[in-house]
Amino acid sequence: MEKVSKKIHWKPNTIQTMLVRLVKKKALQTRKEGRAFIYTSLVQENEYVEQKSKSFLKQFFGGTLNSMVLNFIENGSTVKGRYCRTEEYFI
Repeated sequence: MEKVSKKIHWKPNTIQTMLVRLVKKKALQTRKEGRAFIYTSLVQENEYVEQKSKSFLKQFFGGTLNSMVLNFIENGSTVKGRYCRTEEYFI
């Protein structure tokens, strides 16, 4: 808990609450070693990134990558030259 609180400046109670919620959601498992609790991830990083990416696309772009790319193109958020490579990749 000390490492986390130094890194993200959360109070111990906030960290504990977050860890308990993650255990309930089956994202972490916990075991007790002496007086300490050891937390281990049950979710692979690539699985988490994939899930969050899909959630982001669904929430903001109707679930499709094409809509996101089109939004960037229409709003001028692409760099000329990169657009062609992006269009070829996604279409």
